[in-house]
Amino acid sequence: SLRTDIIRPQITRIEYIHSRDFVHRDIKPANFVVPKTSQSGHADYVVNVIDFGLAKKYRDPRSGAHIPYHQDDHHGVGTCLFAAISTHIGIEASRRDDLEALAYMLIYFLRGTLPWRKIKGATVSDTWDAIRDKKLETEAVLTVGLPPEFDVFYKYVRALEFDDLPDYEGLRALFPGLAERQDIEYDGVFDWCVPRPGEGGRSSGEGPDGPARKRKRVCRSCSACQAAAERAAA
Repeated sequence: SLRTDIIRPQITRIEYIHSRDFVHRDIKPANFVVPKTSQSGHADYVVNVIDFGLAKKYRDPRSGAHIPYHQDDHHGVGTCLFAAISTHIGIEASRRDDLEALAYMLIYFLRGTLPWRKIKGATVSDTWDAIRDKKLETEAVLTVGLPPEFDVFYKYVRALEFDDLPDYEGLRALFPGLAERQDIEYDGVFDWCVPRPGEGGRSSGEGPDGPARKRKRVCRSCSACQAAAERAAA
């Protein structure tokens, strides 16, 4: 859901990586780590980025000179589900690509899927190519139905040139307005930390009299929103 202010910290972490002359090249949900709960109980949690195995310098740390534009005849590295389109077509990664991957990640969080999520080719290369084609095909409609801030974010990062300096602060500034417009109060409680109906404080799979019966799946986001509404009414 939109209740937890996780987007701006993610942008800030990516900005910091870029400020140290690196691009991450594998931005995806699994590479962002957040605490199960805030230490103070408020929305002051820390979002961390992990797995720098594919990270690469995009500029000279002494001169500040950006690496030259280069394009291979095969796809780049990373996770094809979230990789930037330029990575699919073999263009050397730069700052814009980390942010485009973040845009796909945010859309994935909101929709629960992406149009190319289940596409698979006969080979790894075929999969990358098929997903590339689907990304290009759906580019104009990818953010339809989402809050306009996500459309602005996506179109902005897609329009960046290879060596452009992204407007990180402008991207961060998009989202407080969204929270205000939708009357969202950031409370630091993540959707995946809210127990599903019937879970209570027990560990999953354990009932009051032993192993619990299999329960019907319930969306954690719905549970989180219901919990937030109950707190607001109290």
